[in-house]
Amino acid sequence: MSKSKLSFGIIGIAGTVVLLVISLISIIGHESYSLLNGFITELGKYPAVYLGSSAQLTFNIGLVVSGLLLSIFMIGYGIKKDTPLFVATSFFGVLTGVLIAAQGVITLNVASTHYVFTFLLFLSAALTCALFIVSTLLSDGPTRSGLADILVAFAAGVVSIIFAVFVQIGNMPRILSVPIPLRIAVIPFAIVQWAGLLLIFAFVTLLAVRMIMGNAEYVPNAAGVKPPKTKDVKPPKTKDVIPPKTKDVQPPKTKDVKPPKAKGLKIPKFKTKKSDDRNMDF
Repeated sequence: MSKSKLSFGIIGIAGTVVLLVISLISIIGHESYSLLNGFITELGKYPAVYLGSSAQLTFNIGLVVSGLLLSIFMIGYGIKKDTPLFVATSFFGVLTGVLIAAQGVITLNVASTHYVFTFLLFLSAALTCALFIVSTLLSDGPTRSGLADILVAFAAGVVSIIFAVFVQIGNMPRILSVPIPLRIAVIPFAIVQWAGLLLIFAFVTLLAVRMIMGNAEYVPNAAGVKPPKTKDVKPPKTKDVIPPKTKDVQPPKTKDVKPPKAKGLKIPKFKTKKSDDRNMDF
């Protein structure tokens, strides 16, 4: 595993830890704040003068740090991913982190500007999640990057766009005009804002863990299209060729040739004249 992957993964997880710790400390230290009817950035609103309270200043510093850590992580996530969709995912992820950090600088003490940055934050987060889902499905597929990543990104995207619309139509200023102790016990959109931010950081944490484990370093092809699956080509079955049966060729029968019978030569018989012994001269 490369050191850069490990470093970026730790940075992503650290951003989530900072947000959780600073939020918990601020909620405990706030006398009348409730998760059910209080918005996140109310924890960073200075009671009188800008930068005039250490408790709100601590929360805002934590918000800035966690947002910048998220941006750095998304830069690392986008390295070597050269497809347009992955580049866009990384870009809007970095922008989301910057806008989270901006929440700690442009606080509710500057309300009109703060609402604009809040709307842009959740719109950017929704675009990040949507682009991640599309780019993953077109290149890796859920089997490579994990089904949990896609589900959390989907939930974060839906919740973020709902809250962005809520801010855009102007309901947030009306609610914030009422002090927290005088509000109704449960304000659904306050819960939606908390859910959206926590889901964004949960999504980042999943990506960071996967990067540390070495499973997020898949580089898609230049077109961002999943390479075609190659079917295993089985070699054609060869039939066992049975050699033709050869008939036993018997050599032709040769007839026993009997040598011709030699007829016996008759020796001619010579007839001898009987000589008359009496006429023989000596």
